[in-house]
Amino acid sequence: MKNRPVIFSGAMVEELWAGNKTVTRRLATSPLKTIEVGDVLWVRECFARVKCWALNPDPDVETMVYRVRDNRTDYGGPWKPSIHMPRSANRMCLKVTKVRFEPLQAITSQECVAEGIARKNTTDGTLYKNYNNGNFELLPKDSFYTLWDSLHGKKEGEAWDDNPEVLAITFTPVRQNVDEYLASIGD
Repeated sequence: MKNRPVIFSGAMVEELWAGNKTVTRRLATSPLKTIEVGDVLWVRECFARVKCWALNPDPDVETMVYRVRDNRTDYGGPWKPSIHMPRSANRMCLKVTKVRFEPLQAITSQECVAEGIARKNTTDGTLYKNYNNGNFELLPKDSFYTLWDSLHGKKEGEAWDDNPEVLAITFTPVRQNVDEYLASIGD
């Protein structure tokens, strides 16, 4: 069993914590292209190490805080990008349950929802976020298209209209540090 770090945007980390995201797509050229069912991904996210008496009265002890869910800006320290999160600070991992390669546009509406696109229930039904303007006005596939292009649309060959080959990874989120989780399953 392999375990590797994986980075998500703040919005997608929030969807992981809410239980709305159980699938991620990465370009087929991603370093994750060799993962298999049973492997574990550990989530890297925006964080800060702070000295805060409200969190720990010892002025010499740093406490880890996270941008998502803690959503605090009053800790006095700058936020560190997810790429710099050490393994020891990780607080969620993903157990891989399915891996497949496919063209990006092969995604179904159900898989778009499992990707964690933001949604809002209205009297007219459920509408999904347009990541270009922030409005809730789209169907699932159109919403995912705007999310994908907000992340990849500026690079040649990676945009929705280019229909690149992607790695679709289905997973079960585990709200535990990766090393604690691996120790609990005896790996």
